[in-house]
Amino acid sequence: MRKLIFLLVFLLAVPCVFAGEMPEGYYTTANGKSDSILKSTLRQIIRAHTVLSYGSGEGSSWYCFYYSDRDTATGLCMDMYCDDWKPFTTPGAVVSGCNIEHSFAKSWWGGANNDAYKDCYHLNPSNITANSARSNYPLGVPTQDFKDPSTTGSLRIGKRYSEEYGTYHYVFEPKDEYKGDFARAYFYMATCYGDELTWRKDNPDVGSYYAMRSPTDNDAYLEFLDWEIDVLLAWHRQDPVSIKEINRADAVNNFQNNRNPFIDYPCLVEYIWGNRKGENVDFSRLMSSLDVAFLGCEDKSGCDCTITVPTLTLPQKNTEIELGNTTVDSKRSTTLTIKGELLTEDITLSISGVNAEYFTVSPTTVSAAQALEGYNVTVSYLPMQLGEHSAILTITSSEFTAVPVTLSGSCIFSALEATEITKNSFKANWTNAGVSDYTLNVFTQTMTGKEPTTFYSESFEAGQGDFTIDDKKIPEELSYIWKWDSQYGMKASAFLNQVAYESESWLISPEINLQNAVSAKLTFRHARRFGDLSHLSVKISDDNGINWTNLTIANWPDGSNWNFLASGDVILDAYIGKTVKIAFVYTSTTSGAATWEIKNFVVDGEKSALAKTLITGFPKLVSNVQNYVVTGLTPKTNYFYTVTPAGFAQSNEISVTTLAENETMIDYVETNSLVYYKAGDMLHVLNIEPETIVKVFDCTGRLVESRNHCAFEEVFTLPKGVYLFKALNNGRTQSFKIVY
Repeated sequence: MRKLIFLLVFLLAVPCVFAGEMPEGYYTTANGKSDSILKSTLRQIIRAHTVLSYGSGEGSSWYCFYYSDRDTATGLCMDMYCDDWKPFTTPGAVVSGCNIEHSFAKSWWGGANNDAYKDCYHLNPSNITANSARSNYPLGVPTQDFKDPSTTGSLRIGKRYSEEYGTYHYVFEPKDEYKGDFARAYFYMATCYGDELTWRKDNPDVGSYYAMRSPTDNDAYLEFLDWEIDVLLAWHRQDPVSIKEINRADAVNNFQNNRNPFIDYPCLVEYIWGNRKGENVDFSRLMSSLDVAFLGCEDKSGCDCTITVPTLTLPQKNTEIELGNTTVDSKRSTTLTIKGELLTEDITLSISGVNAEYFTVSPTTVSAAQALEGYNVTVSYLPMQLGEHSAILTITSSEFTAVPVTLSGSCIFSALEATEITKNSFKANWTNAGVSDYTLNVFTQTMTGKEPTTFYSESFEAGQGDFTIDDKKIPEELSYIWKWDSQYGMKASAFLNQVAYESESWLISPEINLQNAVSAKLTFRHARRFGDLSHLSVKISDDNGINWTNLTIANWPDGSNWNFLASGDVILDAYIGKTVKIAFVYTSTTSGAATWEIKNFVVDGEKSALAKTLITGFPKLVSNVQNYVVTGLTPKTNYFYTVTPAGFAQSNEISVTTLAENETMIDYVETNSLVYYKAGDMLHVLNIEPETIVKVFDCTGRLVESRNHCAFEEVFTLPKGVYLFKALNNGRTQSFKIVY
């Protein structure tokens, strides 16, 4: 599945992963690689995944099969081993008369109950009798001693002559329509687990004896013996990727969160085992089975695909457009490219669905000539009510099947910075929510004590969370240093195939707000094997990552085992009142590369306990307006306000301080605040102190611009939107919000 995402302010495409889709840039690190390096890079991409429990129940193999191997029309189990299909009952329940078959036989590596044992890309529901008859035989074409067809399901089981060993051995041959499916499952298993499974070669009764290479072979990375490679390649080519196989892979991906690259890009098989060995892969020249054009192509190799029927090539299959966050009456727009091949008829675009009235497309007709060249249409989102909104853009023509594109956007509400501040009043401001009434609440806050709190935590049990990775130095042989592991949390290593590489990679937390903290500390658990401890460090920054300071960690693993060790309390009291980021810094050299694992990251402590005191007359219903002047206030007093649109949740909290008795607004601005004004499309910000860092955030919290060593006046050119400006200088922060 493919997805296009457009953010509201700058309309930039960014990746966002949903279940069952190929994430944007998923295979980027494999581009330009060949042979063993290509295979090992693909392994790094797909190896770290969610491991399901083996058997029945929620989150199990059978739970996955219910979605991956159930014929939705009949409810029957699509058994690739037998034509006698049995019905599914409920998700996670075993299908009667079936068991779980390891198509890539588990006895080949000793049957260890490891990740490979539980990987659904090679597990299949199978008729018990057919499964038993198949035993642990490899894929192949039998020539003699055939087993009774009544006991083998739809499999053809018999013996072939082995040139390698000068003897006959059993193989199984599936139906023609499944041969490619099995072959690509084998290629996946060899790629995902080839570096960690040890093939049993001591017993000729074990199928691996006749199918797998010895680790000492010159071409051991190929995994399979030449005869098996020939069979797999032939079946891969004669039975190309089908809709059924794509749907099954998408379903497995929904649970495991990894892809089968040989289904997504069938031609990759040729670059590792086939007729393109020795060539560097160029993904821009490959065709994915997920592309709409793949279905209109006679050559399903994905290598040299020539379209022979009228086909819409853009947008691709299952495209989704997210137009991001906006406010009522504020339009967000982006462009969508319409492109096709061999078209002769006009293309029509229409919008339908739940919130169709909030979305538009222009123009609604694209000529065949325009589409052949590639033509951009404008998709817009103009909401009239708060909430999440969606619609369907349908692209139709008499020459191809209608292509639906999912549209979505969010209409949000926000309180804005106060203006017109005096000693006794200020103007409270907020965005339009499209309602008839707003409730304004104004109050003061008094510290009454302190209370325990968690400022931020991330266990790394379900993924990387909001942490980011900055690979400052990574060798071309590696596609990553830090990687999430479902069992061990975040894991860093620059050691591959018995080789240590020079590297530097940072695992960085999101911003952690300690503004209201009274005390704060960091704790985490970590494990380490090998490498030099001096190459690992933990750092902290209070200026959004511009400058970093080392933190002292009391407890470090000695590197002799994989046991997790508590870090001990890392006191952060020096950073109270600030916003910080924390980084785990991994470095390595060619003489030593450690493995470092991190989990259970927690920043906790105590914060001020605050009591709110309402201002007389508030909360106040202020009707259909976007501002209100609050009067009767005390000079030089810190006030707060929130706004609640009728029928919706309360806004964010805004702080404002009234002027002192003898203070004018000009005095206040000159001594306390940034000065800003708009001139045409330009926003001018003045009164910036020397060496100040200015950061601009959109209303989603995304950093859209950062400037260091700013001048007294800085000029910004920004699209329409809601922005937060922050000026940071020597621990002091000045900020303002503006609707631009």
